[in-house]
Amino acid sequence: MKTITTPFFLLAFVCVLAQNTKNESVFSNFITPEFVAGVTAESNSNFPETATTLGLFLNFGTFQNSNPQEWAYRLGFPKTGIALGVVDYGNTEFLGQAYTLLPNIEFNILGSARRSFTMNVGLGGSYFNKKFDAVENPLNQAVSTNLTWTFRLLFQYKIFESQSVQWRIGGGFLHHSNGHTRLPNNGYNSLLGSVSAIIGTKKTTVPEKIASSKFQKSSHYYISPRIGIGTNILSLIYNNKKEVYTVAISAGKQLNNTFKVG
Repeated sequence: MKTITTPFFLLAFVCVLAQNTKNESVFSNFITPEFVAGVTAESNSNFPETATTLGLFLNFGTFQNSNPQEWAYRLGFPKTGIALGVVDYGNTEFLGQAYTLLPNIEFNILGSARRSFTMNVGLGGSYFNKKFDAVENPLNQAVSTNLTWTFRLLFQYKIFESQSVQWRIGGGFLHHSNGHTRLPNNGYNSLLGSVSAIIGTKKTTVPEKIASSKFQKSSHYYISPRIGIGTNILSLIYNNKKEVYTVAISAGKQLNNTFKVG
């Protein structure tokens, strides 16, 4: 568990520094150290033994409160960021660690009047230093590639807020998969609890011209053609990559220059 020990002390160190931030400072950006712990489901029978799943994320984000664009207004001025993380699955020899890059967005889910509850959604990628190997690691059928897609969904609750730090607890779901670019690919699925601190919570307020100028409702039609090429594994018997070709067209309405229904 040496991989987690150093980042854990980094979390404590960053949070202590934040307490010394001057009260008069006004932030538009923030940094969020976050410690997570939980359990990971077995991906297959005879899956390697695991201990508690532990991880550390460091999110570099921006408050969108002063963003004059309509999408920010329609989405309730969310927070956006990019998180760097490491997750340890409790078995260094066969499961190893995942090193994650996770763009994310965070919404207030109970409206502007009650901002204690938020939902953070992230979609990015991870590098695994251990993967399936038919000879050396046959029982780990979670991923068979070093690079995977990563999805994370967290619900968070503010428990304490000072001038420059907002402490939160939360819980949610973490998933890793390579999208069937190689098999086996049963994936990692984890339920996690989290403790985090947003450093830089004395954010800039919503400018008066945005708050007072209600954007007009709008609606217009759109049409969107799309072509693509990808790769996939079609059968475990062959386990050879095959090209996947896509041609698609969509049409519908774009509402308030933000949402598309089609």
